[in-house]
Amino acid sequence: TAFIVQSQHHGLLSACCAHCGVLLLARCAPTDLALVADFLSEQMVSAGEAAYLIDSTVATCCRPGVLAFGNRADAIAFQRGFGGEVMTLALAQEHLHARLTVACCSVQ
Repeated sequence: TAFIVQSQHHGLLSACCAHCGVLLLARCAPTDLALVADFLSEQMVSAGEAAYLIDSTVATCCRPGVLAFGNRADAIAFQRGFGGEVMTLALAQEHLHARLTVACCSVQ
């Protein structure tokens, strides 16, 4: 599972990828806990503190592709090789909501 959200109203939910998890957070607010898997280490990190690389050339299950990194420096280094735009969680949510045209999210 790439993204986990704990909410008092919705319980424990998971999403298949960072893209779906970022969208899930908005639907489940307020949340008690949100964790995302760091793309490089696969360690779970705070979703609110992670850096998100959107629209890189790396193929992901959903479009636009979203990769999460435990620190901004890793996201920027990865961006140099694979393109895309580095964003905070808040900016990533705005960006995805503006571009969302079809339901693609796998939420459990």
